[in-house]
Amino acid sequence: MWDARGWVPGEAIPSGFKSDEPRRYGMYAWSDIFSPRQLLALSSYVEALHDLVPDIQRDLPKDRAKAIVTCLGMVLRKAVNYNSYLAGWHATSTKIRGVFDRHDFSFKWTYGEFDASRNLFPWALDQVCDAYARIARLAEPARRLFKQLDIPVPPR
Repeated sequence: MWDARGWVPGEAIPSGFKSDEPRRYGMYAWSDIFSPRQLLALSSYVEALHDLVPDIQRDLPKDRAKAIVTCLGMVLRKAVNYNSYLAGWHATSTKIRGVFDRHDFSFKWTYGEFDASRNLFPWALDQVCDAYARIARLAEPARRLFKQLDIPVPPR
């Protein structure tokens, strides 16, 4: 069902300088870099998001709905980066390392994996919310400057 809807990334990994790394280990499609359990978790999230988007768009102003859907998409992106065969395990700090911790697709002989049924998506949401809060704190001085210069500042 998810494959037929295009939610499972079955496209071929293109040949290239860095993208040949997973191909050397028999991973020829993007879906090959995930275990069946990881694909189940990620596809379940995509399905839930797909079902939720119409409600978000119906119940919220257009700009706010777009922002929320974008943030939920960033949650998926974070989950994908930390839950695949290419996600590593950082032994000294005992935590999972993302696929792109080295800016490549290097093969990991032992990979880290989240308990996606309980922890992956709450963790990813927390990461996105934390990043948003930090960016908002960085932007706060600009809000004060705009107010001092009588430049209209959009409400928070």
